[in-house]
Amino acid sequence: MVQSRKDIEEFLEELNERKSSISLYFVTRHFKEGLKNKKVLEKYDFLVQQVDLSNELQKYFRDILLVQLDKTLKKDDLEITNYSIIGDDLKNQLYTYALNNALSFSKIISGQLSKPSSIDNVSSLKEIKEDLWAYCIRVNIDSNNYFSFRKISSGKVATGENQSKKEKFMSYFDSEDLDLKQLKSEVISFDDRVDCVYIKDKFYIFSKGNFETMMGLEEEYQENANEVISALEDTSLIEGIELIKEEAKKNKNLLKILASIARKQNHSNFDKNEIDRMKSVLKKMEGKDLKLSKDSKIMLEDNTDVKGFLKLLNDFYKRGLVSDKYYGSNSGAIIKPTVA
Repeated sequence: MVQSRKDIEEFLEELNERKSSISLYFVTRHFKEGLKNKKVLEKYDFLVQQVDLSNELQKYFRDILLVQLDKTLKKDDLEITNYSIIGDDLKNQLYTYALNNALSFSKIISGQLSKPSSIDNVSSLKEIKEDLWAYCIRVNIDSNNYFSFRKISSGKVATGENQSKKEKFMSYFDSEDLDLKQLKSEVISFDDRVDCVYIKDKFYIFSKGNFETMMGLEEEYQENANEVISALEDTSLIEGIELIKEEAKKNKNLLKILASIARKQNHSNFDKNEIDRMKSVLKKMEGKDLKLSKDSKIMLEDNTDVKGFLKLLNDFYKRGLVSDKYYGSNSGAIIKPTVA
């Protein structure tokens, strides 16, 4: 944690005190060539293209980074921790994510951005609009390179032609004749923040939701969820398991809980003994009876049943070893004690 904070402090110090060169890259996402099964996890390739920046825009992006880094480091109780699917999401928490976990997206940094001279320039926003996925701000200071990323959609781009009701209509006010006119140039809108910065093989995450979407983690969660549901289905100990599938499609938090269960492998030992433990825990913690069929199978009849069952499977109820108090939280990662 100390070293991680130091890395951010050094970046901010260099950005403040040394001469920097700012470059902008657009990241587009494409289905991998020849991929027949579009249900596989890593089904996308990412392509980076550069665009030249004016001095004003270089200053604009530099200032965005300065403000965001400074604001983050001013939190006295800043807690820097490894990324977790379900975290405590405290305001003072900053997640880190290792490059080698970033699936296909990692190749942007380890491959394309490591050879900037081989990157093509964008010739038209129209050409990249439909595949636009994110943009990257590269900061070069002496021999050090830093990268920041922001998720972006095609809705932030207007190409000035064939503007329909479904496309953002761009216009400008002509002060000479006081008319509002259609803007026929190619325009893109940038935000005054970034979703993450990359320093020394690590992403520092400012916007967890955008980061997860950008990296394709939501698709990974879906694969994890499918694994859990399939394993539970094989036990034949749950009636109404199709409700879990339906709710996971609609509820992102439920999808994350399933992914958390998969990471901890809490589903791998699901049997009648575990059902008995669930029954005991629910009675103790909430004074409720677990809904069971006549042959002692878990009964899922509605959304409430699904949420309650997954809470139990994800070890929602916890006990502090020091205070001996009970807690309720879907977050948490398995740790091994150093002394048996």
